[in-house]
Amino acid sequence: MGDLNILILEDVTSDVALIELALRNGKLAFDSKWVKNKSEFENALKTFHPDLILADYDLASFNAADVFKIASLKVPDIPFIIVSSEPQNNDAWKFSKHVPTDYVLKDKLSGLPVVIRRTLAETAAGQVRGLSKTVSKKNGNPLKNVLKSVGMITWEWHVTDNVVKFGDGLSELFGCEKRQRELEVDVLKGMIHADDLPEMLHNLAAHLNGSLSIYTAKYRVRHCNGRWISMSDRGKVTMTGPLGKPVMVSGVLTSADPEKENNYFTPIAKEEKEKSWVLLDSVYKAVPTAVTFLDSEFRIVSASKALCRLTGLPLADHYGKYLKEVVPEIAKKSETFLKRVMKSGRPIFDFEITEKTPVSNNKVGHFHVCFYPLKNLDHHLVCVTINDITPVKIAEASRFESEMRFRQMEENLNAVIWIIETGSNNLQYVSASYEKFWGMSTESLHDDPFSFVEKVHPDDQEYVEEFLIALLNNEKPAYEAIEFRIICPGEKIRWLGGKGFTIPDKNGNIKSYGALMQDITQRKLVQEELAESQSMLSDTQKIVHLGSFEWNIGDNKVHWSDQLFRIFGYQPKAFPTSIASYPDLSYPDDQGLIKKSINAAISQKEGFELEHRIVLPNGVIRIVALTVRVKMGDDDLPVQLIGLVQDVTDKKQAEEVAQRFGRILDSALNELYIFREDTLHFIQASKSALQNLGYQMEELKSLTPLDIKVGVDEQKIAQWISVLKSGEKEGIVFETTHRRKDGTTYPVEARLQYLRSETPPVFLAEVSDISERRRTQQARYEGQEMERKRIAMEIHDGIGQMLIAIKQRVLNLEFEGVEKEELQEKINEIDKILSMTIEEARRTSNNLAPIILKKMGIEDAIEMLCIQTAKISDTQILFDHKGPKIRAGEKILLAVYRILQEALNNLVKHSQASQAKVQFFRDKTGICLIIADNGIGFNLNGNLRKGSNGLNNMRERASLVNGEFYIETKENSGTYIKVDIPFDPNDYND
Repeated sequence: MGDLNILILEDVTSDVALIELALRNGKLAFDSKWVKNKSEFENALKTFHPDLILADYDLASFNAADVFKIASLKVPDIPFIIVSSEPQNNDAWKFSKHVPTDYVLKDKLSGLPVVIRRTLAETAAGQVRGLSKTVSKKNGNPLKNVLKSVGMITWEWHVTDNVVKFGDGLSELFGCEKRQRELEVDVLKGMIHADDLPEMLHNLAAHLNGSLSIYTAKYRVRHCNGRWISMSDRGKVTMTGPLGKPVMVSGVLTSADPEKENNYFTPIAKEEKEKSWVLLDSVYKAVPTAVTFLDSEFRIVSASKALCRLTGLPLADHYGKYLKEVVPEIAKKSETFLKRVMKSGRPIFDFEITEKTPVSNNKVGHFHVCFYPLKNLDHHLVCVTINDITPVKIAEASRFESEMRFRQMEENLNAVIWIIETGSNNLQYVSASYEKFWGMSTESLHDDPFSFVEKVHPDDQEYVEEFLIALLNNEKPAYEAIEFRIICPGEKIRWLGGKGFTIPDKNGNIKSYGALMQDITQRKLVQEELAESQSMLSDTQKIVHLGSFEWNIGDNKVHWSDQLFRIFGYQPKAFPTSIASYPDLSYPDDQGLIKKSINAAISQKEGFELEHRIVLPNGVIRIVALTVRVKMGDDDLPVQLIGLVQDVTDKKQAEEVAQRFGRILDSALNELYIFREDTLHFIQASKSALQNLGYQMEELKSLTPLDIKVGVDEQKIAQWISVLKSGEKEGIVFETTHRRKDGTTYPVEARLQYLRSETPPVFLAEVSDISERRRTQQARYEGQEMERKRIAMEIHDGIGQMLIAIKQRVLNLEFEGVEKEELQEKINEIDKILSMTIEEARRTSNNLAPIILKKMGIEDAIEMLCIQTAKISDTQILFDHKGPKIRAGEKILLAVYRILQEALNNLVKHSQASQAKVQFFRDKTGICLIIADNGIGFNLNGNLRKGSNGLNNMRERASLVNGEFYIETKENSGTYIKVDIPFDPNDYND
């Protein structure tokens, strides 16, 4: 049987053989067990009890990282050595609690025995330090003499305080004061030999930065008496801070000085031994841990009272008995380890046994057993400590169960939990669900606790950052709620919401901040849908003029909708809060019926419907339809009245209008339209109107005149309505174009009136289809133009030419015997008469067919017409043309010229104006002609009733080219005429 139990984790048989060969060549006495997978490994930890684990770095189904996770829970103090063909990746252990002790490449197995010896020595040193701390903490340092006999002094270097704390023996080793247990680092450096200090500091720095797995050094220290003592020093980082920096290094210091060994580490004299045993007996009998010393045959030499409580035997019955006689089950499982400790002289710590004891009443207990050899005494002894850790195991099981319940709760809550330390802002805990929500590793959050803000929705980042700053600065209570969006993997948006919490220390001060954030996406979606539904309901109620209320009969509380306030004309705060006030807002004659209906609904448990009048704050009376439903409770009694209130005033008025005008509309040959004064929506229309447009009456009610009239805009309609409502005009007559439902159009003449005597007032439009009239006018004007052209041609080619010929002949006449002066006078007279005749012929020809339009353009023709009219009248006529010259079709230009002729003719005959202005220009939609004077004006309606030919001619000419003719005049207020003719200039480009 070997001194060592070595567990080899490897899946290649030849590699196992090479490892065992290297161990034998290195003169190591060992027993080995080979395992290949996870189940074999876990079983070997329970049955083989290894002193050392050798593991390949990457197996087919089970890698070294998984090995260490299991071992860190099962056997945390057993050293590991990686034996692999690949260099070690340090990142694999970055976040592991248990890291490999050393590393050996398979092509350098010859060095494996050396590495093993060094690893075991370092582990033993660490265990001695651990034992010293543990026993010191729990048992008041009962093994003081044992550590002294081994010749080791444990130490701890607190990096932040820069102080090294030592175990017992510092005074004997360095000659310090008896009670001195601490030395500052600078003082300790001053005690080390100058030649040895650089190497010692170099090795320590290499270990702190990770270059060396363990710190080792040999150096000389000056004793207080001036003599130099050789020391051997080993240590390792045992605690790191939040950022991974070392904050504590622990180790063991042994003397390598022969003289000191002779004086300090010589076997204790017989008298001293006897004193030590007395001391040990008194100590061990007082400590709660079961402690016993065994000789080489494993018989009890000394025992503590705690062992008596464990075995149920008196103290005297323990001495001289074998361990298996007093604790048989524990001794049975400890025998292999006792033999190994006795043979190798190396202690075994942290060995756990699960067994029954004589006094356990068949209950299984958990025991922590340590075996420690005492070789420096005159005979071999083994110190055995048996610590009942059953309560600890029960607590661990309970904690594990709590953690499992916590994790299950966390998963079921679909939440993220994290905890941050106050002050340092170090992350202490984050749940695994963080990765699912954020798509980021928990390690990244440990590196930067606030990196989660990167995945917060850009619109919410500033809000979250401000919240965090205020929370960490104690400007907000920790429990304040917060809601925000995050961008999950796949660019999905989710909502999180939750509250913070605080974790106090034992003094009640805030130690950490925590937060629990739940996924509230579904709730947000429901809220948004509800808000959208409420908004749609509110909009719908607004459109149909529908309000609602809910009256809870029990507490007499009533809720009114926003639209109900609008219907009654009140602001929300000014509206009554009791259902009893509802009838008071109604028309006095209707209040009794409303109260009677509400009381009947409650007593008879049935709803009702009725129409009644309401009075708005401004005195206006409206008509509403009230519908009430009764909601019953579990006891079959009414608990709530639900009411709907709809404003039906317009509907009722439309029905009344339809009744009054029904027969007239049905019998009318022309198109008749009645529309509202406020919204301009059609209320009623004649059959002929519906037939011409192709609409049903319900379809037409959703339209206004702007929807069917081409070329009439909202501004023009508003102007006409203003004139009619003010009484300035009784009616307005205009020509326009109607658009049918199928998109086709037809020309109409409309007369618009305002019926203020109706309740409410409405507009009536009488419309005539003038398509046939337009065609007749067009034919007549085309015939007239052709006849004028023919006459003009005859005058120009006949009379004009003849008169010119006569003039030439007369000029060439010679009269003999006539005095020259007399003859010349006659000739001049004839010439003057003939010139006037020719000019008259030209003017007549131009009036009949303005050839100048083609020769000079419309602008010059209009200007010449203005000049000629001014010559034959007392009116100053100004012509203003804006923009480039206008090119349009002959039909359009001729219409403009004739309308201007007619207007100027009326101006000369009737206006008595001293000034007039003619404007001609092109805008975005066509050309515009404006004639305005400061004359006496006239009564437009009177002239229309008389059938003024001049006005009708101008209107007809404008309509023939799809133009709009507008005239505005009053008696003693001048006259304003405007003609708009649409055309596309691109159709007439050269």
